[in-house]
Amino acid sequence: IIYYNYTIKDIMNNSYMFIEVKNDEEDYIKVMKKVSSKHFKLSDFVIKENINIPFVSDEKIIGTWKTVGYVENIEQFTGEKNPNQTLWLEKIVFNLDGTAYRKYFDTKWHDKWSKGVLLDLKKSVVSHYSFKTISGVEYMFLEWKMGNYIYAGMPPTYYVFIKTND
Repeated sequence: IIYYNYTIKDIMNNSYMFIEVKNDEEDYIKVMKKVSSKHFKLSDFVIKENINIPFVSDEKIIGTWKTVGYVENIEQFTGEKNPNQTLWLEKIVFNLDGTAYRKYFDTKWHDKWSKGVLLDLKKSVVSHYSFKTISGVEYMFLEWKMGNYIYAGMPPTYYVFIKTND
């Protein structure tokens, strides 16, 4: 269980928030200085990219790609699968006409693509893909630009795929 308690104090013409955090592993106090009185909306922080990219075909990407891994960076993937890893994204199908769909456990997202990129129509982000051959197997690495990237500006992580005959 995590417990939070906070107090706000004015010190030398600055406002500070002291957040007391208590959990099973450690207790600490985080101090934050007020830098703005502006009322922010979530949309003020959301990263949206230009997804109006003209279609350029890429024969190599056309087909069905099955998810085999998820990594923080491309160099981290060695070709070994992690049996304890939960992979929410099951597969991506890239169609000849520049349309694509991503199959998750419980839903399907319809997107577009162009050479080198998947255009996420729902989140308005451009995810780059690249290929790497490891031990004779060709893998596709796709930038994963979801919550951590969109809302916190953190670097994208990667889903790893192999092409299937579906």
